[in-house]
Amino acid sequence: MTEAALPGLHRGAAVFVLPTVKQDCYGRHFAISELLGLSVLEAMASGTPVVASCLDALPEVLRHGETGFLVTPGDVDELRDHVAQLLEDRALAGRMGRRGREVVLEQFTWEACARRCLRAYEELLSPGAHSGPV
Repeated sequence: MTEAALPGLHRGAAVFVLPTVKQDCYGRHFAISELLGLSVLEAMASGTPVVASCLDALPEVLRHGETGFLVTPGDVDELRDHVAQLLEDRALAGRMGRRGREVVLEQFTWEACARRCLRAYEELLSPGAHSGPV
């Protein structure tokens, strides 16, 4: 599989699942499991609903009940139930997938990120933005 094939695979998937954990079944610990959740953003950009662990930055990317579901890390029953819900309710999955794509286009394109960065700089440079040395 090539990286170029990834968007097509995401679009063809019924659901994207990222069951990230802080400790695996072998007892290995992971200080940071998902910095941003780029794979989640890729799936959302393709219009695919997501079920992912409520861990690290994933709650900042995925909106529970709107673009997919956030689950407790390691809770297999909760993970299974939400995946089954999306597989059984295609209308819900379609709505979440469409909304996920909208969120990515609104907030996570390079242009959207650049606008947020420029706004932050403008706020810092505006008179009275801070009262003393930083």
